[in-house]
Amino acid sequence: MTPFSRLQAIRSLVMTHGLRPTEISCVTRASDTPKKLRWTFRMVPELTDRERLAIARIDEALTRTPFLPFEKYQHDDE
Repeated sequence: MTPFSRLQAIRSLVMTHGLRPTEISCVTRASDTPKKLRWTFRMVPELTDRERLAIARIDEALTRTPFLPFEKYQHDDE
């Protein structure tokens, strides 16, 4: 399961159904043998200092990064 698929599944559970997942399981068959994947989630009441620092770094980087629409980004590369 790709990260984007997993995020979309979590978003759907939370936004559409008002649920908070505690576990997500799926079976994938990328090769001959099916493989079961399982993610469990724990509710943590607050962020750690390391997580706060990471968010602060992202916020600071976002303030320095100009907005670029996808269409312009796509055409600048060509």
